[in-house]
Amino acid sequence: MGLKRKRGPILSIPDVKSQKDKERRYREQDLPFGVYTLQAKTKWWNEIELQNVVRQLDLVDGGRLLDLGSSDGRLLEYVHKRFPRCRLYGIDFAMNPLKVLTEKPFPSFPVCGDVCELPYKSESFDGAVSIQVIQHLASREERIRCLKDICRSLKAKGHLVITVINQKKWSDLVKNGKEGLLGNNENLYVYLYDPEDLSQDLSEAGFKNVKIVGINNLHRNYLKRIKGSGVWLDLFLTRYLRSVSLQKGSYLLARCTKQ
Repeated sequence: MGLKRKRGPILSIPDVKSQKDKERRYREQDLPFGVYTLQAKTKWWNEIELQNVVRQLDLVDGGRLLDLGSSDGRLLEYVHKRFPRCRLYGIDFAMNPLKVLTEKPFPSFPVCGDVCELPYKSESFDGAVSIQVIQHLASREERIRCLKDICRSLKAKGHLVITVINQKKWSDLVKNGKEGLLGNNENLYVYLYDPEDLSQDLSEAGFKNVKIVGINNLHRNYLKRIKGSGVWLDLFLTRYLRSVSLQKGSYLLARCTKQ
């Protein structure tokens, strides 16, 4: 029998709820995530992440896509430019970023709600995306509950593409190297996934064919110098040097299918 994986301390249920409320208040006041990414990390960093996500989705123009934690809709805007007939849905627990999404010049269907309690019928979507969201749910029970509800909302053989912070690259973000409040921002809890426990959580939630790679392998300061050519170099590392990307990538990207 294999050894059980060690995980960081799990917050009690009352702390999970209070942490979620604290993060919601913070998200209402903070920069929308798309604006933050462009200002802090450059448009090239943003392009690398979104290209990787959309390439793994296998979208068909005219399908239905759900973006969980959509914020101001940076992903949905990117998808619309490439698949203009897709029906785009977004859910986020902060209202102010969703207002930014509704003002963008493309059709979408945003909802203010909890990603662990999706207000959609079963088998509603052809694909779903979660960009750096599930890592902020402050217990494993919450993360599994969220993933199971995503699985429920997908059609048979629907794809989920999810990105999370890579523990191998960012273990210094929290005191114990695995989970807790961010050292530089106590409004945010983070669970730092490695490929093994990300695969385990997705499988437990009902997904199969889990494939995990590392993305955003190049430092953003380097990208500022080499610009667009850095996008293709980063994509090359992810696509052809998977073992390197799992060590060097800032984020892990998982693609999986509903069973």
